[in-house]
Amino acid sequence: MSIEYSLASPELVRELVADPRHWEIASDDFMQDGREEWQPATDSRVLYVAASDQQGAIGLYTLVCHNAVMWEMHCTQAFGSRAEQAARGLIQRMFETTQCRRIIALIPAYNRLAVRHAERCGLKRFAVNERSVMKHGELHDQIFLGISA
Repeated sequence: MSIEYSLASPELVRELVADPRHWEIASDDFMQDGREEWQPATDSRVLYVAASDQQGAIGLYTLVCHNAVMWEMHCTQAFGSRAEQAARGLIQRMFETTQCRRIIALIPAYNRLAVRHAERCGLKRFAVNERSVMKHGELHDQIFLGISA
């Protein structure tokens, strides 16, 4: 399977991220009411990458540059074996074509599907940020995962 990666248009990013099904999972109490106003970041340190193959769209990956060697990765509406292969390929590309040497993900512990997806893509748990995200009035832990080149 050949996966293609391209920078996603702001319209596509907005459509996928603001989709009510994704928004409910990805947003916390701070962002919950902001779905209608949400706009993609235009900062050059944020990349929105769309992955597709001959079967069609796989998903949207957001990469946020923290510094010259560490990026944070988020996945939007992309789960399953095709998405795992796409994420692993994107991680490899980041290591091969940029100075990136570490990719991290911060995932609320209640989002077990996203944590499992990140682990299947090669990220390993390395820390827990206790009671650091509020969802429906309750504090939840965030799982820190990462992979190094």
